[in-house]
Amino acid sequence: MRSAKENDDAELIMQKIKQLRKNKGITQDDLALRALLPEKKVARVETRKEWYRDDDVVSLKKVLDVDGMPLTKFQCEAFKGRLYIWRDEIRSKNMEKASEMREEMALVVNLDACDFDLPILYRIFEVLYFLTKGELDVAEEKLRYLDSIVGKMSVEHLYYYNCQKGTFNALRNNHEDAITYYDKALEIKKNNKDFLPNDEGKLYYGLAWCYTEIEQPSLATFFLNKMSKPSFSNKATPRGIRLDIIRAINYFKIGIYKEAEEILNDCYTRATSAEDRLCIGLSLHNLGRVHKHSENWKKAIKCFEHALNYFEENTKYYEWTLFWKICCKVETTKLNDLLRELMKMRSSFKDNTILFETLKHIININKSISSYNRNAVKYIEEIAVPYFIENNSRLDALYCYKLLDRHFIKNKQQKKSLEANRAMLEIRERMM
Repeated sequence: MRSAKENDDAELIMQKIKQLRKNKGITQDDLALRALLPEKKVARVETRKEWYRDDDVVSLKKVLDVDGMPLTKFQCEAFKGRLYIWRDEIRSKNMEKASEMREEMALVVNLDACDFDLPILYRIFEVLYFLTKGELDVAEEKLRYLDSIVGKMSVEHLYYYNCQKGTFNALRNNHEDAITYYDKALEIKKNNKDFLPNDEGKLYYGLAWCYTEIEQPSLATFFLNKMSKPSFSNKATPRGIRLDIIRAINYFKIGIYKEAEEILNDCYTRATSAEDRLCIGLSLHNLGRVHKHSENWKKAIKCFEHALNYFEENTKYYEWTLFWKICCKVETTKLNDLLRELMKMRSSFKDNTILFETLKHIININKSISSYNRNAVKYIEEIAVPYFIENNSRLDALYCYKLLDRHFIKNKQQKKSLEANRAMLEIRERMM
């Protein structure tokens, strides 16, 4: 006697083969003939007087050109498991294997008779595939299709869909939009106790990174602490090192310099052992920032100079490292010599003239600290500070206001000094 599950599978197989048969315009008797089945077998199955046997299904799938299609619930679950294996290959950046699997599975999920849940999950993970490859325009196109079928998505679909939307916006530097989507994913998880995603660490990492980028260190640290479980981060991997670098960044932004320095020194040691040049550069780059904001200028300069060896010229990291190095040298070097040195570096800032011009005005204000340098002050107030705030570099906006405040005090500009201090207070409150 057949079990209830076997009857369900038999019904599902019949329905999907019937749909495929009709889509291809094949009659019941013609399909039976081509598949070498007994006469009227297809007609009898479709009227539920008989069921297909396993070897019947093999023959029918070959005739209908759907050999790889999962038809039973068991086969669909197995195919779903393969989709998750594909996702893990993408996350591991094994893109050659991921590309092979994508081509193989696309042949199945694009067939009308395939279980509707599987194509949706495939297309959600396909977005991750293109995001990982850096093809953001293609990912955006795939997301537009998913946007149009949100109403048909299950809880599982909606969770991963919002995760990918968050990642897409984070990569586009739309960090507040990214947080909105990540929060939706968290809410789905919270409201569906039976749904147990196995990638919470990835979600917490995305939130921590976005809050770091918009300079809200308290919230960033909250999500970093949720990633303290060993299952969320392997400290020996590049991701584990970057996670600790993000942790250190947020510590020094809230004034915990000693612990930030200890973490970054450890990151530098681990990155050196792993021969990971980017992580070495990032460790040194942020060590320099720690020393800069604790006003240990000479140590900061040394770290920045070392970090420059690990970044390609005219990249974002190279430009900002050079910018901060010059800011520190303002405090330790003869300013005329420094201005000449800066002019020789003009080409290093060709993609960011604001940083170059800001440095010139910072040097000029310090050179003539006892006289009112109207043009330099105006540039820093109207161009540099808004640029730093817009680019989520509020610590540099604070640095500029401190410089201006020192200048105003020296020149007995009490009203301007009060304005600068009010602006600094607003920035600090925004970062809490």
